[in-house]
Amino acid sequence: MPSNFKSLSRQQVFALAVNDAKESVSVPLSVVRAEGRACHGFSSNFDPQAQEACFHALWALEFLGIRKEKESVYFFAPGFIRKVSGPSLGLAAVIALLRHQGIMDEEEPIWATGEVTPFGSVLPVGGMQIKLTNTAIEGGRVIIPKGYQAPPGIRVAAIDHIKEALEWQKIPS
Repeated sequence: MPSNFKSLSRQQVFALAVNDAKESVSVPLSVVRAEGRACHGFSSNFDPQAQEACFHALWALEFLGIRKEKESVYFFAPGFIRKVSGPSLGLAAVIALLRHQGIMDEEEPIWATGEVTPFGSVLPVGGMQIKLTNTAIEGGRVIIPKGYQAPPGIRVAAIDHIKEALEWQKIPS
């Protein structure tokens, strides 16, 4: 990350992903203000689908009038050197943006996976059972698209729209 970027959020958002070996991995996701930049930016390990997922997150929050700060932002996966790919990054990008703006609390870690449309709908993604059963999810919550069953002991919110994530955070742990 360039030195002129100022971090405004904690690294407590993780995208649930599946690697080439069909193993679940947690990808830390952060959003920072891109000071002095006229456009949004991405870490070099974000592939075009991951970049598009981040743009969909930005557009959805703007479409819904939730994104209150219009500054340019930079998405990156701190300490994660592998390629970040796929549309399932979208829901984690929404959560990271909400935390960046101070709209969503930073009390506990959140793991998320799901494709997000530019209008805020949350769509199903592949590999969900691998993502939920093989990931060490400690002391946090998981947000996924509706239609999936989570293993016992994992606090899950299954949502159809990103507005539901804002409501869900108000439910006590």
